Amino acid sequence: MKQFITILSLVMLLASCGNNGSSSKSSSSDDEQEPVTYETAFQQAYGPRVNATPDTLALGFYWGMTKSATTAHVKLLAQNKKIFYKDYKGYMYKMPLTHYDETGNTTDDYVFRVSTEHYKDTLKVMNLWLKGSDNNHSGYVLPTKYHNLTMEDLYKEFGPIFEAKGYLCMAVDPEMRMSNDSQYGLPEAEWKGIEYRFVKDNTLIRLWRGQEWYDDFFITYYDMSVVYKEQQDIAAKEAAAAKKAAEENAAKEEQKKDYLRDF
Repeated sequence: MKQFITILSLVMLLASCGNNGSSSKSSSSDDEQEPVTYETAFQQAYGPRVNATPDTLALGFYWGMTKSATTAHVKLLAQNKKIFYKDYKGYMYKMPLTHYDETGNTTDDYVFRVSTEHYKDTLKVMNLWLKGSDNNHSGYVLPTKYHNLTMEDLYKEFGPIFEAKGYLCMAVDPEMRMSNDSQYGLPEAEWKGIEYRFVKDNTLIRLWRGQEWYDDFFITYYDMSVVYKEQQDIAAKEAAAAKKAAEENAAKEEQKKDYLRDF
């Protein structure tokens, strides 16, 4: 009987140790898992493609489009009267936007210029450019409705839409933006002011301002996997050029030494 009690006690002790170990491992695993933030999502976005399914952008554009596919899509949008063409301005898209102020909300139609950029025949940037002069119907004086439009207005319009689709948002400080954008291959805004950025998978969306004088606003989509590839190619080309220059300089130095030996 004593032997049975001893064996039973040993089994219970081992079971207790096993449970404690399992609980400890689960807790440790939870501690090691970092929460997903805008910064961590952006670092993942700026690199190789993380999702095989291409993201769909505004107006039905999608990542991976070639130049010919983009051209065909633009023509189809024009045929379906989703966009329209204006001489010297290109294709344009009309969109209602709301200006929010203390006296009430005012919604008006604004036109955006639609443009795209490719790298090695792959869509890299899809741009909606809200240009002040395009929405100006009274000479060089901007209409009050347009002049009052703010970046916060754009954020209130589009922020909930992007966040509902799983994008993480960040309000970017102008000084941080101006000092760090170039290393990621993004154009720097010429106007210092808060902008809003949204990131998911390899897609970055910026709500930002251009030159203050013209009151230009932008909604720009970037495929950061393509931007990353472009920056890698640029870095490789620069490294190769630097290596070639160093080799040529070393050869000249050796030649110089040969000449000096003759004196």
